[in-house]
Amino acid sequence: MIWERCPKTTFVGRRRLELAINDATISFNEGELARLTMFEVLKLSAGRYLKVGLNLLDQKRLKNAYVPGQNRTLKARRARAQQSKAQQNDQNYSSGKY
Repeated sequence: MIWERCPKTTFVGRRRLELAINDATISFNEGELARLTMFEVLKLSAGRYLKVGLNLLDQKRLKNAYVPGQNRTLKARRARAQQSKAQQNDQNYSSGKY
């Protein structure tokens, strides 16, 4: 998320990098709608389209975060099951044999 806001390919100063890190941290922990709080603190007005856009970004992020997590968990579980099955079928393996 940091590199989306501040790409590695372009040199930036420390202040710009710190802003990118803070923005990414807020968005990751609280969601994109948390940026509205920053707008209020800076005494900036947020329009209706900004609120709708940030809400859509939050919904998209949550939707995409759920599915890959399930796929990774399923693959890991299958790999453990295959490894366990391979150990049971291995004639050279037995508890305390070596």
